[in-house]
Amino acid sequence: MHRPTSSYGQRSVLCKENVVQCNSMSTTSIVRVRSASEQALALVQAEYPNYHPLISLARLAHRESVIEDPKLEFEVHKALLPYVVPKLSSVEVKSEISETRRVIVSLFEMTTLENGSQVETEVPLLTDISDLVQLD
Repeated sequence: MHRPTSSYGQRSVLCKENVVQCNSMSTTSIVRVRSASEQALALVQAEYPNYHPLISLARLAHRESVIEDPKLEFEVHKALLPYVVPKLSSVEVKSEISETRRVIVSLFEMTTLENGSQVETEVPLLTDISDLVQLD
């Protein structure tokens, strides 16, 4: 998006990376524009130089007093989770079935032989309707 900033040939370009580029007749400078959350973090870090909220939560999660309380430990880790691991969601996949496929499933069970050893043997599947036994 182009926005003119003056009538002297300067212009500002706001890119997807949140960078402002100013072009004048003789120089070009690039200035990064901070988001509101980055500005707030910078204010906190001015007072506490080594502070970062995720690091602080991770340190809190490993304190002995938190580890002794499973509910509190769970809540602290739950608060950290969205910032370090992407949230999973279900996605419905719609497709048209263009062909029919036959799936054959084989079942196995453990069988003990006369010598005492155990082996897996295939359980026979019904192959014909006549294999069904009528229940009374």
